[in-house]
Amino acid sequence: MKKLVTVLIVVVILVAILLPVEHYYGDNIYGFFKFKDSPVVQTDENTYICSKDNPEDFLDYMKDDGWNVSDQMGMLYTFEKDGEKINYRLYFKEFYAQWVN
Repeated sequence: MKKLVTVLIVVVILVAILLPVEHYYGDNIYGFFKFKDSPVVQTDENTYICSKDNPEDFLDYMKDDGWNVSDQMGMLYTFEKDGEKINYRLYFKEFYAQWVN
């Protein structure tokens, strides 16, 4: 019984230590490998991430795709292309910048 309790305590301590490490550093490791190939990565249908230090990479990405910034209000950017408008909001996360439509 003592061995079981000891093992459970060790497992709980390891989980308490390793889970926050994965949470805080997992995105950074993910971003490091993803941004190596491209400065802008699409993570969802309407979500893109780029380096926290260079959020302008997304603006260049959109410009290369034919979208131009027609309006900016704080962190909300409106892009226009052929009369169509879309909005993206910029959020700064701990390790990257996130653009959400």
